Amino acid sequence: MNTADSKCLACFDDINIFSEKKLLECKCGHRCLCNICYIKSFNVKNEINCYKCWTKLKKQDFTSKSKEDEWFEKENKAREYVLGKVGKSEVQFAGLLGEGYDYDEYLEEVEDIVNALTEQGDQGQAKDQIGYWA
Repeated sequence: MNTADSKCLACFDDINIFSEKKLLECKCGHRCLCNICYIKSFNVKNEINCYKCWTKLKKQDFTSKSKEDEWFEKENKAREYVLGKVGKSEVQFAGLLGEGYDYDEYLEEVEDIVNALTEQGDQGQAKDQIGYWA
């Protein structure tokens, strides 16, 4: 996060992971208002403008999660799902297929499945691969 994205543009406080204040993301994708200024702003008005692009915003147009946070959650859910179906330790893997099969290649294939499910890849093929390894 660069410094322009870590400052509330209403109170001008620097916000970091150790701050009590948190920057909120609005529907236009900007993170320019802290949670304290958000409360203060909507106690006075029903609608405000984004401090960067002037998009009209209502209270429900803000979230504490960034797009990156949402993507990370989606990826973690996909990974939990895949590993719940096909997750094998190196010992389990060797016992399942015997010698000659590369565990690292298996792990890369698992990551390919997770990526396909997360990034809207070929989900049909990903489910076929899950079926193969399950």
